Amino acid sequence: MIVYLSGPPENVEDFMVAAAKLRAAGHLVLNPVEIDVGEVPQAGNLKLAYVTDFAEGVAKLPGWKESKWAMAEHEKAVTFGVPIFDPWHVLTPGWDG
Repeated sequence: MIVYLSGPPENVEDFMVAAAKLRAAGHLVLNPVEIDVGEVPQAGNLKLAYVTDFAEGVAKLPGWKESKWAMAEHEKAVTFGVPIFDPWHVLTPGWDG
C-alpha cells in the first residue's frame, strides 16, 4: 500500500518512526518530512496532491488535529475516499495513544 503520513511537521521523530515501521511491513511511504519541495511556492498544496494523486491510505500521527496542514490532508482524504488509519494501532500492539 502507498501510505501518506499526516501529522504536525514539528514531530519529525514520529514521522521517521512510523515511516520505518510501515516500510518494514512492506508499504511504500510518502513521508512529507522527507519530501523536499525546496522553494516551490504553495509547497503545502503540492503535498496535498500526494494525498489525492498517489496515496492509497493516509496514516494520522499523534497531534494531527493541531496541524492545519494535517487537517487539510484529512479533509482531502475524506473527500477523495482515501482510507485513513492510525499507524500506531496497526504497528504497535497494545499502544493506546
